[in-house]
Amino acid sequence: WSTNTNSYVWVQLPMLSSTTTIYAYWGNPISPTPTYSTNGAVWSNGYRGVWHLAETSGTARDSTRRGGDGTPIAVDQNTNGVVDGADAFTGNSPSEYVCGSSSSLDVGYGTWESWVYATNYVSSFINVIGKGWSAAYWYGLMQTSGKIRLHVAGPAHDSNGAIPLNQWTHILSTWDGVNVRHYINGVLDATVAEIGLPKANPGINTHIGANYSDGISGALTYWWPGM
Repeated sequence: WSTNTNSYVWVQLPMLSSTTTIYAYWGNPISPTPTYSTNGAVWSNGYRGVWHLAETSGTARDSTRRGGDGTPIAVDQNTNGVVDGADAFTGNSPSEYVCGSSSSLDVGYGTWESWVYATNYVSSFINVIGKGWSAAYWYGLMQTSGKIRLHVAGPAHDSNGAIPLNQWTHILSTWDGVNVRHYINGVLDATVAEIGLPKANPGINTHIGANYSDGISGALTYWWPGM
């Protein structure tokens, strides 16, 4: 998104013809919030969770119909991000969102993506989203190296490249049941074989950030294709 030049956005419409008009509006605090921004209608059933992290206080709303809203614990919710909002996780214990233990947030073949802004790799893992690497799955950045890590079925799989400190970077990782792929700013960075079975643990809470995070996340999406 650019405030000075052209911007490109995703839209979902039931039908598009030569006479269709698409309206966009922003920056008007007295304009009512449209229902589609909170009722999940924008996101297909394949999306397991979408958190814009635009709230400046209170619950982090899941924009899908899944209801994976997050309860904040020691999170700085008034932080500037690249897209919409962003939240800062301090590295203190705890600093996170707890999104409940819904089975819809269990791991499966899918895609995880987020904007991240890491500030320290000395001794801290940066958890983006997960239920814990041993319980179900874990997605985030590795301590010391700053590489992306996705732990889904068998061993953990890391990116080749590291995420730079003190700047916004878009990360995206996929698992199709055969390979884990990591992308950094839209460019494929690594492909690693993974043919294990997905883990599921509906008794464990999903966490965005965690008590070992030291950085900022914004516009987090977790989705499975074909669901």
